[in-house]
Amino acid sequence: MVVIKKLWGKFLQMGFDKHPPSELDNFLNDFDQQHPEKSSSQQHEISKHARIAQLRDKAMSDKDKPSIWSDF
Repeated sequence: MVVIKKLWGKFLQMGFDKHPPSELDNFLNDFDQQHPEKSSSQQHEISKHARIAQLRDKAMSDKDKPSIWSDF
């Protein structure tokens, strides 16, 4: 097992990747580099997913939420 790990380490050091990027990935990366400005729909999608990630990562537990009776 140790031999396999050493060989795998050498394999990775030589620049081989387990999951090389596809032609489509390369095309999209090149396109993004040539067109750095985002369209309005792209900006909308970015902000929408940023909000989703923020709600997911900083979710309030039930005890952190204000009670509906807190103002009475």
